[in-house]
Amino acid sequence: MYRYESFTIVIALSLLGTVTAGCSTNEDCELLGVCSSGSCKCAKGFTGEHCGQLDLLPANSATADGKAWPKQASGTGAASWGMSVVRGDGADNYHAIVNVGCGDTATKVTGTFAAILSSTEPDKNWTFTDAVTQPTSFNPHMIRAPNGTYLLYFRVNDLDAHPFCTGDPNVKSAPTPLIKVCGPGQSATTDNCLHAGSPDGPGINMYVAWADSLDGPWQASNVSITGCGNFHKSNPTTAFLKDGRVMLSYRFNYEGEMVAFATADDFRGPFKSIANLTHTHGNDEDSYLWQQPDGSLHILYHNGENGLHAFSDVSGTAWTKGSGDAFTLTYNTTAGTTVTVKRRERPEMLFDADGHPQYFFSAVETHEGNSFSLVQPFA
Repeated sequence: MYRYESFTIVIALSLLGTVTAGCSTNEDCELLGVCSSGSCKCAKGFTGEHCGQLDLLPANSATADGKAWPKQASGTGAASWGMSVVRGDGADNYHAIVNVGCGDTATKVTGTFAAILSSTEPDKNWTFTDAVTQPTSFNPHMIRAPNGTYLLYFRVNDLDAHPFCTGDPNVKSAPTPLIKVCGPGQSATTDNCLHAGSPDGPGINMYVAWADSLDGPWQASNVSITGCGNFHKSNPTTAFLKDGRVMLSYRFNYEGEMVAFATADDFRGPFKSIANLTHTHGNDEDSYLWQQPDGSLHILYHNGENGLHAFSDVSGTAWTKGSGDAFTLTYNTTAGTTVTVKRRERPEMLFDADGHPQYFFSAVETHEGNSFSLVQPFA
């Protein structure tokens, strides 16, 4: 079992994965394992010399080499970029939020919106259910609160009249978004509606929406973060911590892309900035935040083509970048082939009931320009 007292970690051997060499403290194992007799004993789902690498199985060739939603690259005029998956109520019930829009390639997509998908299996057979937001919205991230409420964090840009492309040939007409655009005199913090924001400016671009059922009704509110400056903010991801706090990880732009952290007592905020991952101008973005069963805090993120890991103790006030890549542009398939893609971003994970990673999702762009949500099971 796991426990943490002054950040001492006790892990049952049955929950440990790879044993590696070269450590003197648990921090040398990136808080994803225990240093014992100079070797890192990695927690389930992780591997590598310092435990910062995802221990992934090959992608399923029966689902077109791991496409969680193959229709996204099937010539229907839709392209996607990122997918987060949660369990619904009852057995064999899964829901996803995917960022999808119109375009022939991932780099030319327009009018992206947050689409709800449903399936009885987390890695295949996804079908379009509803549109939550109006185009143009970005970076949707869905989790469930401890009481079961569905939460969706996302960024809004122009909200112009873009066409809807769902990627599903069975959807014959444009969907009606479940969250409306604000009309004259309506407030983005009290009227369950969205205001347009600037793609480059700070504005009121970041939102959280919540509902007891994915069918709605949805409520929505602007997300405010104090102490972080008046910058462009995007890529929100959140976790409910064991100590009752809600932690937000997000990207802000200041002469490059930077990752920061904020906490609140409520999922709606207001959030208060507590730390930065990036301390020099760079291109860190697309962080995915989670808390391990031992209480340690972690993100996956990317910088250029590198998929990376960073970690903190339970305070979340000081973050350390891991060594080496957590995931790469290359993945294996169950057919025995090796695939290398052009880009692999927007990391997300689905955990089992014991808090161990079960599936890894990422946005992928092929060298031909197609994009889809890749899914791989953890070992």
